[in-house]
Amino acid sequence: MDRFSLLLLEPGEIYFEDFKVVYHTKPEDRLPAVHNEVPGRLKVCSKSVVFVPQNHTLPMLKFPLADCEEIDEWSPRSFQSALASKRELMFVSCRQTVEMLKQNIIAPFRFRRSVDRFVFSFTYRRVGECLGQVQQLHRASSLPPVEQAGMVAAINYSRQSRLSFDTCWLENIGEKIVLETVGNRVTPLVLNPGRVLLTSERLYFQPYNNVEMEPVTKVRLASITGLHCRRFLLRPQGLEIEYSADKGGRRHIYLSLGKPGDRDKLHQAMQEQG
Repeated sequence: MDRFSLLLLEPGEIYFEDFKVVYHTKPEDRLPAVHNEVPGRLKVCSKSVVFVPQNHTLPMLKFPLADCEEIDEWSPRSFQSALASKRELMFVSCRQTVEMLKQNIIAPFRFRRSVDRFVFSFTYRRVGECLGQVQQLHRASSLPPVEQAGMVAAINYSRQSRLSFDTCWLENIGEKIVLETVGNRVTPLVLNPGRVLLTSERLYFQPYNNVEMEPVTKVRLASITGLHCRRFLLRPQGLEIEYSADKGGRRHIYLSLGKPGDRDKLHQAMQEQG
């Protein structure tokens, strides 16, 4: 099970995607030991990069982008290095590293204030797929807060506009698509963006990232017991849905629609379908 949680990020920070990597603690060694090559996943977020080791006894490493001095491709100084034949390598040079959940125990974070360099090799994807967006977010972290928020919002909007709901997740191929829009799933202290799709039979929510327990949340319209318009951040854009789960019990989902009027359109469309 992945230890990573959106609660480990800064308030308002967005988690985009992750990459399968190997962290090399001694990248220049000719014959590195097994414990010097740590497999895990590299999480790309709007204000930080987080390395989550596969071994739960090792701490997660968080690199705040504002404290990063340089992020670029890496190549060894010696041809005798075990990584000399590899190309998909990236390094992060950071003035402050945050260690979290060591031994998988909830405890105060440990801040390591020293300039360290961390080298990662990518297992399945190319380094350019990660490096380009991380460098862009790194440049945004050097801007004043207002300009940084605007640049991150532009990056996020660009990513979201290129993605649409994956119709392979439809429960029934005979379902008719009624409405599709961008929304956020609201849980305590967490806001997770994704695509909201309403069909003739179900309501779907597909997050842009893979942090949710289920890749797609599906709610049968026939199982909905309550539909309430709410305010989110004092704006009329929240929608709370109560429904009966397939395995019994009552559940609910709270959505926040970003565009003005989308909440009312979704609410009206769900009432018409119901």
